[in-house]
Amino acid sequence: MSEKGRNANSALSCNLNYMVETYGPKLRIPVGTKAIAQWFEEQYGEVSERTVRLILHGTGSPNPHPKTLQALTKCFRPAVPAIQDSWWTLSDHSEFLRLARPSGSKDSVQLVVPNYHRAILGLEHRWCGTYIAYRYSFEARTDGLVAREVIHIWLDNSVMRFRMSYWAEATTHPGQKARFFEGTVLPVGLSVFLVGLSSDGEHDRGRSLFFHDDRSPAEMRDCKFGLLTSTRLHGDYGPCVACIFLVRVDWAPSDLDTFMQDATCIYDTDQMLHEDFGSNHDIWLKGFLDNRPRGTPKEPEYAEVDGHPKYRDPVLRLDRIRFIERMPEVLAEVMQDDKIQSPFKAGWPGRFAPAPLVPVPTQEPLSTPVDSAVRTAPPPSARRPDGEPA
Repeated sequence: MSEKGRNANSALSCNLNYMVETYGPKLRIPVGTKAIAQWFEEQYGEVSERTVRLILHGTGSPNPHPKTLQALTKCFRPAVPAIQDSWWTLSDHSEFLRLARPSGSKDSVQLVVPNYHRAILGLEHRWCGTYIAYRYSFEARTDGLVAREVIHIWLDNSVMRFRMSYWAEATTHPGQKARFFEGTVLPVGLSVFLVGLSSDGEHDRGRSLFFHDDRSPAEMRDCKFGLLTSTRLHGDYGPCVACIFLVRVDWAPSDLDTFMQDATCIYDTDQMLHEDFGSNHDIWLKGFLDNRPRGTPKEPEYAEVDGHPKYRDPVLRLDRIRFIERMPEVLAEVMQDDKIQSPFKAGWPGRFAPAPLVPVPTQEPLSTPVDSAVRTAPPPSARRPDGEPA
């Protein structure tokens, strides 16, 4: 097939996928390529299931039959009265969006990402899956608390989406119900940009994550290093940024929603890292989580991680080389040690068990009045088989 033909396929695929994703719920079009294709054949006999499936995948004919275009137009005319058969074969997707986007919606924003469809297909095998995410808590005044969250990334037709859990209380109170950010994964150049929104709480919030994607070696498929930005949940609700690393879940939870609830928590930094990674890698893991620019005066033990830089970085720059050199080695050791029970390893025993209310340690207090006391739970290794504290 010629380059022109491939471009025509891609354009038609992008155009149809956009219409299904935007107007599908209103028109009661089912979810999933196979179900969509079957629905079209049932509703409009002029177009076959195979034809629609090939169009959605971007592998259909570069010259679709006029009856196919007429059927597509007939389907979406209730949602877009002005739609014309000729729109479907527009090679400029931004032009198609200009014509087809909902003119009356005040809550819909369109973002055109160059070469999105092609880039997302290359990203699928490297990024789709479930990950455990680690970062320092936004609500704490020290580095004594780590937020452990779960992020799930999947390809929904031709759009890559993500869902990420978080705890909304400014305490380590166990048993909290996790809330979620949901959004879209955008490949931009050599970067992977995730942007999502949460409307679960009292205040709507946004969250973005930025990672480098240079088609890294195979051992980096299971660990990612990036920056997360969002806002605090309490106090001044100010913008925050944190270094974050992800570890791919090496097993398939039978109930993903329950797993995301169980694995999400805010916990003491040392205990969390020891439980999930053992006791041999503290300084490197804390170095990855450290949000201070390289060259900032730090504790002596960080010299092994930072070295002795002559200058202080004026902004927070991720040391990707350091992560690439060290993290696969750390992860390989953790995966081989049967004594370490991590949520990203098969056989993980489950969520932290409830524990009595105890005072916050005598250090600089956390940021809001509700932080005057927290619940601290025993690590998984301290639980009996029935799930109760030992």
